[in-house]
Amino acid sequence: MQRFTPERLNSTMDVLRETVLLPHEFAERVSRNREPEIVEDDFSRFQGSLESYAFSLGKRELEDCLIALIQDDRPEMKSVILQILKLRMSPRLISLIRALTQYFYELPEMRKASRLAANSRDCSDKLLHELFDQEKDIIEAAVNLIHQNEEMVSPMITRYRLITGSPFCKAVIRRFFQDGNEESFLLNEDYFLEMIDADSEQDLVPVVINYLDQPWKQAPSRSINRKMLQRFGLPEDEKSWIWADIGTDLIAKYRQWVFLDMMEDFFGLDNRKYLIFSRYYQELKHIGLYHDDQIMVLDFGQFGILNLKEMAEYSWLMEKSTLEVELETLQKGEELRLIHRKTDIEARDVIIEEKSSDILVLNLTGVGKLYVAELMGELLRRGEEIWPVKFKHAISRFREKIY
Repeated sequence: MQRFTPERLNSTMDVLRETVLLPHEFAERVSRNREPEIVEDDFSRFQGSLESYAFSLGKRELEDCLIALIQDDRPEMKSVILQILKLRMSPRLISLIRALTQYFYELPEMRKASRLAANSRDCSDKLLHELFDQEKDIIEAAVNLIHQNEEMVSPMITRYRLITGSPFCKAVIRRFFQDGNEESFLLNEDYFLEMIDADSEQDLVPVVINYLDQPWKQAPSRSINRKMLQRFGLPEDEKSWIWADIGTDLIAKYRQWVFLDMMEDFFGLDNRKYLIFSRYYQELKHIGLYHDDQIMVLDFGQFGILNLKEMAEYSWLMEKSTLEVELETLQKGEELRLIHRKTDIEARDVIIEEKSSDILVLNLTGVGKLYVAELMGELLRRGEEIWPVKFKHAISRFREKIY
């Protein structure tokens, strides 16, 4: 007596798969081989009634009929095949048709075959009866079912036993996100993350536009934003052409989300630097990370703020040209130079004593954070000409805040 081994079982299952494919395996195999295969005998064995010919066909020949229905372009051939399928409809054919229709739902002949299957007495399949057995837009009909299920994709996939990698399932999910609201993205985050990874940029353009265009009364998904950054980068990275099809206002919104996320990661959500600098995320032009992400530079255009991760209470505000010199040092992988020269002018000194420098120390301890916030607000209000920094007109307003 032969002993049971997992290897023997696996070998047996492999042999069975070659002879009896599961419906989704059959559909996947057909989808991978889209080259037309003309049925060579052209049903030349057909003698007498079509019914007698149909019942002379074996299992493999009936499966070949399904393949020919997809691949053969001759209308007369398709008509005969549909008649054969109607006569020989069985649970096995119904299963194959429901799988194939999910891969070739746009072919009129497969829709006709699915209606034949749905009308068979052996068919109790919800997908065939409720979706494929109709003339209307089946993608829209499936999306409406998601809306009826509290905007959840997963219950619809489970109820209709959809093949998740099939073109039909992917088209339904894509349309759902293309027309959805912010709740659609938040409740079905995993499906959207998978789309960003798997779909072409051309297919993703309308979906990404809809995601960015939401009013976002709730906070947008950090996971989605990070996945988009990983796939597309920022426009200035020139990593993806997708940004060419997206409006500047939506790009600005996305960039701001990314900047907030980067600051939260670097500083920490409750850190005093994050609480102050995140107020001005809409004014940021760029954020750079250097030295294995131990240094973050916030670029506001006419000035920048350099932060060391190890120093939670101090930063350095630099005039644009001075910052560019220091950035060259960082990009070469060298140690910082300019901030280590004698620099002791703080935001308080600028506001109260009217001092100025191309490098300012931002002291965020105690009342220092109030001076920093006032300095930041004033510089961003000024726009272009901000150096040398003079604050005569800001002193009285600032003292009102303190006293």
